[in-house]
Amino acid sequence: IEVVMGETDTAYCLSHIEEDRVIIVDAAISGRQEGQVWKMPIEQAIKDCGRAEHQHGASLLAELSRYRPWVNGLLICIEIRAVDFRWGLSRTMEEGLPWICRTLVEMINEFRGDTDYA
Repeated sequence: IEVVMGETDTAYCLSHIEEDRVIIVDAAISGRQEGQVWKMPIEQAIKDCGRAEHQHGASLLAELSRYRPWVNGLLICIEIRAVDFRWGLSRTMEEGLPWICRTLVEMINEFRGDTDYA
């Protein structure tokens, strides 16, 4: 596994995606409970990218569709309350961080072991 921390630099992220499988972890606002972790196949995320607000993911998903159409993978979203300019996590996120991390690891391991993820 290679970890690329691209933040908002879509071109940088895209330049590091050479394999046929990718996992994107991003913050999202979809109306779910803050701190909830959810996932969907990249192919579905590309189709639905207008339905949920991904802070960094929507443009990367569009670029994947355009320049890396062979890539399949998983989008893992961590539900946030809001996008703002303060430093740090909300109390809910801070308290839920151990669970969020365990859930991320479980989802990644599940994906890595299942080549037919859908």
